[in-house]
Amino acid sequence: MVRFPSEKLSNTPPVLQDMLDFNDCLASCHLDDLTCTEVDMSWTNKQDFVTRVWSKLDRVLANHGFITTYPNAFGHFQEPGISDHSPILVKISQDKKGSPMYCFFQKLKNVKHALTHFHKLHFSNISHRVQSAKNALMEGQKLKMSRTLIAARSIFLQKFLKEPISRIFWGIVLLRNLRYDFISQGAVVTPSDRQSLIREISPTEIRDALFSMDSNSSPGIDGFSAGFFKLAWQIIAKDFCKAVNQFFSSSKMSKQANSTVISLIPKKAIPTTVTDYRPISCCTVFYKTVSKVLANRL
Repeated sequence: MVRFPSEKLSNTPPVLQDMLDFNDCLASCHLDDLTCTEVDMSWTNKQDFVTRVWSKLDRVLANHGFITTYPNAFGHFQEPGISDHSPILVKISQDKKGSPMYCFFQKLKNVKHALTHFHKLHFSNISHRVQSAKNALMEGQKLKMSRTLIAARSIFLQKFLKEPISRIFWGIVLLRNLRYDFISQGAVVTPSDRQSLIREISPTEIRDALFSMDSNSSPGIDGFSAGFFKLAWQIIAKDFCKAVNQFFSSSKMSKQANSTVISLIPKKAIPTTVTDYRPISCCTVFYKTVSKVLANRL
C-alpha cells in the first residue's frame, strides 16, 4: 500500500480511495513515516520493462512517543539482493543534540501529530461548513455589487474631471525626470552601508520579517502558516531565530526548510488547458522569513 501517487510507477496508477484509507488509518493510529535515507521505490515485481512495477511498499512507522524519545532515529534502506523488497535498518540514537535547523523542524513535526488529532476532534466536516459560508458570502456580494460599482464610478469621474489636464501631464513629466536622474547617478554603497549589510542577523529583524507576512497566506509543505508562527512566537522564538541564524552562518538550508509545493490555481470555473491555471509556489514560512530578511537588508 502506498500513501501518495508518486510512490508507484506502473501502467496502472494507485487507487485514490486506497491511499485515502491508508492515510486515515495512520492518522487514527497516530503514526507517521520515520525519516529514512532517500529511496523512491523499495519494491519491484522484477518483470520485463513493459510490465515492470516499482512501488514504495516498505516504510518505517513511528508514533509521537518514539519520535520524541529518539528524535535522531532514522531508517536506512539497504540493497534488495535476491528479494524483491529492500530491507530497512533503523538506527537509534539517544543524543538529542543536532543543528538548530534540524531540531526546529523536528519539533514542528512533533506538533503536527497533536494538531492532526485536535483537527479530527473539533473540525470535522470543515470543508462543508466553509463552502456554506462561502455561498452565503457570494449571495451577499451579488446584492451589493451593482450599487458599489455605480458609486465607485461616479466618485472616480468626479475627481478626474476636476483635475486640470495640464497638472496631470506635468506630473507625469516630473516622475520621468526623477527616474532618469536616479538611474544616471546610480546608488552609492558607503562603507557604513557595507557593514550594515554583513552584520549579524538580530532577533528583531527575524521577528519583523515574520510578522510582515499575511497570517492567512498559503502554507508550505509542512502545513504551518505564518499565523501559526505569530501566535506561537513566545514559545518558538528562540529555536526559530537559532535556525535562521544557522542558515546565514553556514549558507546551507535543510531539505525540510527548502521544500516547495507548486500548486496550480484555476483562472476560470472550468479550466480546459494548461494556460487556464496560474502556478504558485508554496514555500515554508522559514524560507519566506529568510528571503524577507535578505530583502529588508537590501
